[in-house]
Amino acid sequence: MRILVQVHTWNGADVIGAALDAILRQTVALEEILIVDNGSTDGTAELTYPDIVSVAQHRLNLGTSGSVKTGIEYARSHGYDWLWVLDADSVPRPDALELLIRVVDAGEPDLAREIGVVCCSHNLVKLGRLLHHGRLLTPGGPRLPKLRPDQNCVDCDSVIWSGALINLAVVERVGLPRAGTHGCWEDLSLDYGDTEYTYRIHRAGYKILVHRDSVIDHPLGRGLHRRILGCDFYSSDHPAFRRYLHFRNLVFFWLRLYHKRNWPILRYCSCGLAIDSARPWPRSSSWSANAVPSSRPASSAFATVFAAGWTEALEPRLEGSALPIARSRCRSIVACDALPDHITA
Repeated sequence: MRILVQVHTWNGADVIGAALDAILRQTVALEEILIVDNGSTDGTAELTYPDIVSVAQHRLNLGTSGSVKTGIEYARSHGYDWLWVLDADSVPRPDALELLIRVVDAGEPDLAREIGVVCCSHNLVKLGRLLHHGRLLTPGGPRLPKLRPDQNCVDCDSVIWSGALINLAVVERVGLPRAGTHGCWEDLSLDYGDTEYTYRIHRAGYKILVHRDSVIDHPLGRGLHRRILGCDFYSSDHPAFRRYLHFRNLVFFWLRLYHKRNWPILRYCSCGLAIDSARPWPRSSSWSANAVPSSRPASSAFATVFAAGWTEALEPRLEGSALPIARSRCRSIVACDALPDHITA
């Protein structure tokens, strides 16, 4: 069982060191760590890394889904069986990966092949909340799965990228994650790409699991909580353009990609927009130098997705793509035959 650890980052030079230290302290031996840099301008890709680290650098910010897509392509071309995905601000506890591996190794080989993804739980340090970050996707919106005290894992319909240990065998059946090539605003490159891809894996018949005791600490970020129409809603403290992308992609997923596509989900979307409307908006968003400049609030997502037809940014992109070169100051990497324009050699 060969596992590649992938860390995706955008301008994470100040936090990626803590993530790497935590990864290197894992209780299982690691073969390789791949850092996928999304066009950082703070010198993240030029930092000095241990010999075990390789670096792939996108010329543009292709979002988290674009990074995972690169990681999957790299892992498959180098003979890995599983890909463990982490954010640059993810600090996995020492036994996090070992506990995930135990789930895969616990049963018969046939059972292991049925597992599509097994994911960590997430400790939001500043909020003081431990989240078993899987979701059941219902016609009424996402729901939290019930975790019994005697269970280590819970079955879900989807999980987020961070902490996900992905069985690379699923790619033969479900393809690669949706991601654009022109920027993080295109397709599901940044938000809801993880929900769509892991849900696609689940619909193909694979198990999506979240481990209760395998934990990643997230020391960054703040959140906002509102109770609307009797339901609890949580929102992140992202800039306006990021929240715009989140709600644009959220609406697109539930109305165009979710298999039942029921309109009651608009209640969930409307409540989410109400949360973001409850706080002041910045006059401009400089979230990404490679993103489409915008200061539009998230509520304009509805104007976008209900305009005359869906935008080109959300057209299906499920086909494979050429494998990018991974460059490294620490080890020799065999280059592929084709190199996409958005990857630097």
